Amino acid sequence: MPIKDQYSELLKMTSPCEKLIRRDIARTYPEHDFFKEKDSLGQEVLFNVMKAYSLVDREVGYCQGSAFIVGLLLMQMPEEEAFCVFVKLMQDYRLRELFKPSMAELGLCMYQFECMIQEHLPELYVHFQSQSFHTSMYASSWFLTIFLTTFPLPIATRIFDIFMSEVTTQSLRSVSRVVVKSSYFGTTVKAVLMGKFQISLLCRCSSVVW
Repeated sequence: MPIKDQYSELLKMTSPCEKLIRRDIARTYPEHDFFKEKDSLGQEVLFNVMKAYSLVDREVGYCQGSAFIVGLLLMQMPEEEAFCVFVKLMQDYRLRELFKPSMAELGLCMYQFECMIQEHLPELYVHFQSQSFHTSMYASSWFLTIFLTTFPLPIATRIFDIFMSEVTTQSLRSVSRVVVKSSYFGTTVKAVLMGKFQISLLCRCSSVVW
């Protein structure tokens, strides 16, 4: 049976992840009009898609971060289509490897990201090493949301386009390269090294030059 035809049947079932999903719904795009109101249409369809996927892929179930990806899809299309696209992303784009219990793929992504920083921003790399500031301390949520919580939505969607354009295992590497080379990353990093901002500001964005 096509995955789209399964959707309505999945919604009739009960998922062991429902409580976790409900808990995180209000934290997903809390300032966006479609999702910010409790029990709104946006929150309900987001819950539906996350619940349906947790039943299709029981190994992954539900993992924090994935709701931001689904939320972006729901801004563009009906929930049935968003569900189908999300399943495609998880399977064909290997996103599910990030969310598997071992999270081995996530560790690989962060290692590759650290190598890019070492190559393109060696001064920052040395500084991070001297402070024992590890990539896992700031970048895990970046990859689990495909940077959707890192940048303002208009920029984040363009970064997501880069990811969508490559159906390969190199997709996240391409996205990472754009982020490392962005003016935002470089400018903010320099500010950190000068002591003007806290390290946590690396998770915010002002502008990106494409």
